[in-house]
Amino acid sequence: GDVVLDPFCGCGTTIEAAENAGRHWIGIDIAVHAIKVIEGRLASREGGAPAYAIEGMPRDFASLAVSSVISELSKNSTMSG
Repeated sequence: GDVVLDPFCGCGTTIEAAENAGRHWIGIDIAVHAIKVIEGRLASREGGAPAYAIEGMPRDFASLAVSSVISELSKNSTMSG
């Protein structure tokens, strides 16, 4: 029942190992490509992909652009305040 946290999950080796061991897992990566690689890796497992939720990832270029602008505004207001 342990939870495996991989804050830089990259290609998902730790995530897949945690899934194979029957553990809950949390994978974090800032690269959208890395998340897509992990989704594919989990989907190609025997028996298909497990049920999981993806939180905080932009789903299209428009939301990614808005997210980037908000992030830059946040940094600038923190630095100047």
